[in-house]
Amino acid sequence: MMRKTFLQLLALILLSILLCCCTGSDTTVPVLVITDFGYDVDDAEAVTWLLHQKNCKLIGVVPSDPDNTDSVIMALHDFMNKCNVRIPILSSCRDIDSVFEAYQGELVLAVLAPPTAISDCFAPDISKAKKLKRIFIQGTAIVSKTQELLPDYSSYNLRKDTAAAETLFSLQQYVPFVLIGKYAAYQIALTVPEMDDFAITYGTMGQYVKDAAIYSLTSFAKNNEDTFRHVYDIPDSISIEEAIANPPTVSNPYDLLTAIAIFHPDCFVMDTTGTHLLCGNLQGMNYIVDKEMLINIILHNADEY
Repeated sequence: MMRKTFLQLLALILLSILLCCCTGSDTTVPVLVITDFGYDVDDAEAVTWLLHQKNCKLIGVVPSDPDNTDSVIMALHDFMNKCNVRIPILSSCRDIDSVFEAYQGELVLAVLAPPTAISDCFAPDISKAKKLKRIFIQGTAIVSKTQELLPDYSSYNLRKDTAAAETLFSLQQYVPFVLIGKYAAYQIALTVPEMDDFAITYGTMGQYVKDAAIYSLTSFAKNNEDTFRHVYDIPDSISIEEAIANPPTVSNPYDLLTAIAIFHPDCFVMDTTGTHLLCGNLQGMNYIVDKEMLINIILHNADEY
């Protein structure tokens, strides 16, 4: 009994150490974001939130889509032009490698998209991952009997480019991972009134995100009505027009939660696997420590941009 209690205490201490090592709250953390911006609204949510955190230095974004990177770049330029913001877009391995060198040992990599672009850079030499402080991944993993993390292809970002996912997960021998999975995102659903608050807090960028969320939801409802009704449990007695006008939720912020975990890991319930942390990996578990606190961080925890 005493041995079991000791092991539980030791596990809690180890988890606390790993969480504290994610970032330093009193220091500026350089972050490089891998994004498929424009595919869904959660990339814009994450980038907007990061730009408004005084302890975040957003080094740049890497457009990553195995099918159409040009469309991601166009969406990024649309966001920047409409919101009067400038973010470096790194499209070449040479540019990415220069960032790795400039911020060696400090850089946090946030993988919010299929890892195609970043895989291309690591494929020749995966040991370059030693230069990173930590990799945050929006997705889930399978834990092998030997405690190795394997990509879970039920996650869209990993399924979209399986070869790139394999390369990404090969980096775990050199750098700690933090994975924020869909079962954590399912526990935070932003409503229209909350998106109104998001627009107020984050100004032009927040309004862009809100408009994009409403547009995405409307397109989903009109183009895939049956799926929309199933996902949001909309009965046939309610017309699709009524459902669009009064949607129960407009966003499960997958990518935003991954960005928040960089600076507020204490908001999440995480499991430890070696040097890695997993959250939202299994169905039926509670992964959010305090939903009200996390919603407040999303909607109101903004420094002036």
